[in-house]
Amino acid sequence: MREQLSAGLSVESLEDRCVPAGVVRVTFRSGLLTLTGDNLDNSVRLQFGSTGRTVSIIGLDNTVIAGVNFANGVRDIRANLQGGNDLVLIWGGRIAGSVSMDMGQGTDRAILGYTNIGNKLTITDPLGILEVALTVSTIQNSTAIQSAGQDDIINVQQCTFRGPFLLNTGSGADTVNMVGTNFQGSFLTLLGNGDDTIDLTNCFFGQPGVLDGGAGADTLTQAGVLGTPVTISIP
Repeated sequence: MREQLSAGLSVESLEDRCVPAGVVRVTFRSGLLTLTGDNLDNSVRLQFGSTGRTVSIIGLDNTVIAGVNFANGVRDIRANLQGGNDLVLIWGGRIAGSVSMDMGQGTDRAILGYTNIGNKLTITDPLGILEVALTVSTIQNSTAIQSAGQDDIINVQQCTFRGPFLLNTGSGADTVNMVGTNFQGSFLTLLGNGDDTIDLTNCFFGQPGVLDGGAGADTLTQAGVLGTPVTISIP
């Protein structure tokens, strides 16, 4: 008789190779919504309801929201994303106070759409590459966007800035597109050294302004620019 040989089959679990998800800690006290990231990649969306007063805090790309994920009556927003490649997206809000975003270190994106801010908007990226997209939004007081010397991208579409507007991108080959936008307050754009590309299309300037491209082989395109002249310094 031929001997029957049998071998038991087993399945071994594979090593877990999932990329760790970043964690954004969220608190809400006395109208202030605070977001604090970590040194991983954080992506968060603040989706406002139809009235623009209630907001859902949603983690994107496996980002974990720790703490509050819904708030009613948000007056101010403060975000500190720290390290990693981060995204903050704010959509459809009616914010009586201010919005402040410190994007930290990394390749970061700040997106604001269909939002009315009653006081100030501040976006800073002191150590990384910054991409900003502002769409159909109104800022009642001052706006300041400041980044480090990297290749930044700034897109402003159909917005209204009623107070002073400051854009300071530092050195780097920056791309700035401003389309259909109303600058009612003072206007100052400093692009630093680098080969920058600037497009001003159908924009209105209510007060004297300055656009300084800094050193480098810059390219400027203008069409349909109205209002008080802007002093342009392009090498």
